[in-house]
Amino acid sequence: MADPQLPAELQTLSAEELREWRLRPDRVERIFFLLMGLGSALCLYLALSIEPDPRGYGTHEQLGLAPCGMLETVGIPCPSCGMTTSWSLAAHGRVWEAVRNQPCGAVLFLAAIGLLPLSLYVLSGRFSAFNWLLEHRALAWAVGFLAFFVLSWIYKIWITV
Repeated sequence: MADPQLPAELQTLSAEELREWRLRPDRVERIFFLLMGLGSALCLYLALSIEPDPRGYGTHEQLGLAPCGMLETVGIPCPSCGMTTSWSLAAHGRVWEAVRNQPCGAVLFLAAIGLLPLSLYVLSGRFSAFNWLLEHRALAWAVGFLAFFVLSWIYKIWITV
């Protein structure tokens, strides 16, 4: 049975041909993953080039950025407080300390490492991460990550204040 949401020229493809078509990245996706891969490599390099702040936050100040305004004015850490410190800890091989400092930051560090080979695979033209995500409940993953992000923030508040 034909899928009414598909363009007419794709209606005649077999199920296997359609699956193969769906798993090919388009130019926009390739450019996106080129930029994401380069951005991840840069962030990983920066994480390795700075020393983690012993306070568990504020490491980003070594990059010339301002201290956390929310922590200074309200007295509680912002949702991303400690992320740069966690990245730096993980980059220096202190992964467990990175998890204890800011769990979401540690997971994002590992995701950035995983993004490097994924970007190369997408750039090869043999895999569409966008289409794969659409077929594998991307919204559920996004909601789960958002919940993890909020729980990590609550944890950071608890260990900082």
